[in-house]
Amino acid sequence: MFTKTEAEPEEQLSPPIFTKRLEPGTSQEGSAFQMECKVEGNPLPTVQWFKNDVCIDNSADYAITYNNGEAVLRFEEVFLEDQAEYCCKATNKLGVDVCSAKLTVERK
Repeated sequence: MFTKTEAEPEEQLSPPIFTKRLEPGTSQEGSAFQMECKVEGNPLPTVQWFKNDVCIDNSADYAITYNNGEAVLRFEEVFLEDQAEYCCKATNKLGVDVCSAKLTVERK
């Protein structure tokens, strides 16, 4: 009988896929708000955030965290000009997935 020697299990490579997508939200001017999504893939995808197709990864206006595939875009204080379409783009060497949602901001 053939016995397999102890070997590392072969990792299954997979393109990014959002398992929890962004959802449209409404926030009141001046309040805190966050958008979140979850992505899987192997190797673990990198993520980028966009506001109306403009990359906001390096903007001081948001707190962005990415941990174990969970990507969060946090607004410490929402302003009227934050009303926009937000998009999270996940990329690894096998592909790309994108999800987006609209943030609506209500006046105080």
